[in-house]
Amino acid sequence: MTDILTEKTVAWLKEKRDSDKPFSLNLWHKAIHELHLPAQRHVDLYKNEKLPKPPHDTHLETFKGKPQWQRRKTYGFRHKKGEKIPTELPTQKWPIRQWKYMNMLRCLQAVDES
Repeated sequence: MTDILTEKTVAWLKEKRDSDKPFSLNLWHKAIHELHLPAQRHVDLYKNEKLPKPPHDTHLETFKGKPQWQRRKTYGFRHKKGEKIPTELPTQKWPIRQWKYMNMLRCLQAVDES
């Protein structure tokens, strides 16, 4: 998707834009949003890498005493299946969802290239 959006944007700039008129162009990429589907050329990018541990041990956050919306966002969508959102979440062992975050980084590589 990133490559398609970039190609269409560049084509508009080169072929359709009226150079005698001012313009503003905003290109927002989908890459950061799920599902993270990297370009084929990036599928193996960072294959043997590990996610660095986050600073300040943020992965150990339990959200105790925090608003429900923060716990819900972190807890995921299980609450939609009728599960109650706990008042305190368990700490998590690092890395958390490595495959997900590595795919996000692979997607962002195409954004950097664009």
